[in-house]
Amino acid sequence: MGLFAAFRQKVTVESLDYTNTKPLLIGCFRTILIAVQFVLLFILLSVIYPPTFGPPPSSKTVSFLVGVVPGIVFGGVALCLAHRVDVPAEKANSIVYGAIDVLLILGLYCLIFFYDPVASGIYGVTYLLSRTLVLLGIFGGSRIKAALV
Repeated sequence: MGLFAAFRQKVTVESLDYTNTKPLLIGCFRTILIAVQFVLLFILLSVIYPPTFGPPPSSKTVSFLVGVVPGIVFGGVALCLAHRVDVPAEKANSIVYGAIDVLLILGLYCLIFFYDPVASGIYGVTYLLSRTLVLLGIFGGSRIKAALV
């Protein structure tokens, strides 16, 4: 068994039930990996297309919303929906599903970076915070519910 196959076997989950410890830890690990990807992508895009922090877009509110709304939708809402809807483990762990997920998240990051580099930073932070809060909220909520019953 190759190194990649052994690593992939360790980070696959049987279900997207974040009320258990192993899926929570794997979800947190994936969040850390996405944070590293955001940083590396920012460095790469900054070298290719140096950000000019000159005149901002016409509306600072629109620029802020361009970062916040997709960050919340793809970070927290998508994770919450994946937890609520029974996604089969073979689909959740498939390479195609993971590739589409990463391409969507990082592709949107690139588009927002070309619109406004500051908005891409807001998107990255909002994405990571909403994802982390949903992960911890699902896990903590299940523990509180179990303690009260």
